[in-house]
Amino acid sequence: MANDRDLGFLAEPGDLADWRMVILVDNAARAGLLDLLPGTAEEAAAKAGMHPKSARVLLDALTVFGVVTVIDDGETVYRPGPAMPDGDQRAILAQHAQFIGRWASELPGRLPDPINRERRPWIRPGLAGWLASLGARAKGEAPGVIDRCLAAFPNARTVLDVAGGHGEYGIEAARRGLDVTLLDLPQVIDIVSEWPSVRETGIHLWAGDVFDSRPDATFDLVLAFGFTHTQPAGRIATLFPHLAALTNNGGGLAVNTFLRGSGPVARLFAVQMLIAGNDGDTHRLEDYVSWITAAGYDEPWLEDGDGRTLLLAKKSGTSVL
Repeated sequence: MANDRDLGFLAEPGDLADWRMVILVDNAARAGLLDLLPGTAEEAAAKAGMHPKSARVLLDALTVFGVVTVIDDGETVYRPGPAMPDGDQRAILAQHAQFIGRWASELPGRLPDPINRERRPWIRPGLAGWLASLGARAKGEAPGVIDRCLAAFPNARTVLDVAGGHGEYGIEAARRGLDVTLLDLPQVIDIVSEWPSVRETGIHLWAGDVFDSRPDATFDLVLAFGFTHTQPAGRIATLFPHLAALTNNGGGLAVNTFLRGSGPVARLFAVQMLIAGNDGDTHRLEDYVSWITAAGYDEPWLEDGDGRTLLLAKKSGTSVL
């Protein structure tokens, strides 16, 4: 889009994109309407399999937000406007639109019981779309986050991206010349193994659950980004010993998460974890400190950025770097 406004659902409250624009763009994009411009509403509707009235109403509404513009030269022709989103922005908006619907429809059911007892397994198209939407946002954040990790551990040469999902953080580390392994569940690895960005950077892929299956190797830097808040406290308490076993002595751990009470975005994010229904949550700083040090790391230090907190910790012992 023409501006750099955060289009995701985790924007600061005063910067949040208009919910009407989010839903309009998502529906227009999924219908293929945005890629059929320029053209009249009738022309676009015929190609998209829509009713002409529906196309006209949608396109007219999108002119309000600058996504579409109109040229009237005897007939109304719609063209891409200055705020037309690109592919990554559409993925972010698609996720945002999904969350609008889920907050409205699913939050009431989580109030009496925070566990979703009717969870269905991901099917491949849904999981692939979800990973793409997460990756679109992470792509912009990854360079700065990896900068901070490598400033803390400048001698790191090998990296393990735990529950790396879309792979954008590992991809960024690999672009810096580091040897990166991405660990995630088999169904995730199956999808990202086909992505050109993963293939081109030569990232090693390991399919498994870090709680019970992990590479037979240790690493200079272990990343746990966007993962710990998806799990309940009791399960996360058992995670860090697994991560410590994968970290070289003198190596580093980096956890990118939302700390409970750290700001408005973290408070809002906790609602999303409640709606997800898997007992994930924003955890307290004192809990992270306890878990991390008990696993054999030194006390972590914090760096804040974009609503998330980056916790960095060195593994105790003589450095092997």
